[in-house]
Amino acid sequence: MPPEPLAAGRCVEQRESFDCMTACLATIFGVPYEDAPFLADKYTGDPVDQWLAVMTRWLHERGFHPHSFSLTEPMMKHYTPERSPWYWPTLWMGGVKSPRYDGEHAVVCRGADIVWDPHPKREMGHLGFTSAEVFLPVDPAKLVVL
Repeated sequence: MPPEPLAAGRCVEQRESFDCMTACLATIFGVPYEDAPFLADKYTGDPVDQWLAVMTRWLHERGFHPHSFSLTEPMMKHYTPERSPWYWPTLWMGGVKSPRYDGEHAVVCRGADIVWDPHPKREMGHLGFTSAEVFLPVDPAKLVVL
């Protein structure tokens, strides 16, 4: 199950400028980079066709389903950009505005905070949260109430 504490040495760095989601999924699920789904085209950096279906299939094989949340532009001015407007006690994947290019970047979060940024230039931070992916068990019997 993904909501376990990040173990030392378990954080996976992205290897290309466009594979942050692969690195985040590997980190959250504790698998090697090579075992996580590659969701970007290796030549263009654009998302692969049906990237959400590819990720969903990979998650279903592990007993999970993604649930997405996103902020609209008017909503973004009502929260502190350093912290997420969402809070989950488990590991989840956040989408943030990147300071390195005009686009989004994936990070690993817990609670409302980033616990791992897979980009080698992580010290540059981010420009605010835009989205979230939470991974829920497909089998409701595996849900844990805190």
